[in-house]
Amino acid sequence: PATKLAQQGVQVFTGDACDASVVAAACRAAGPDALIISTMGGAQDYLAHRTVIDEAEKAGISRMIMVN
Repeated sequence: PATKLAQQGVQVFTGDACDASVVAAACRAAGPDALIISTMGGAQDYLAHRTVIDEAEKAGISRMIMVN
């Protein structure tokens, strides 16, 4: 799926959602008007969710939808 998206001009960031540097780069590239939609699992992905939320806040992103 990432390859198909990239072929359509979508900027794709591949990495671990627990890796703050990858998440921060994606959030900075998306900009403060971005909407983050997370479909990661529930409580077992707490660290990944926390990383995404923290880096989104640092990048000025304030809109997020969490789907469990």
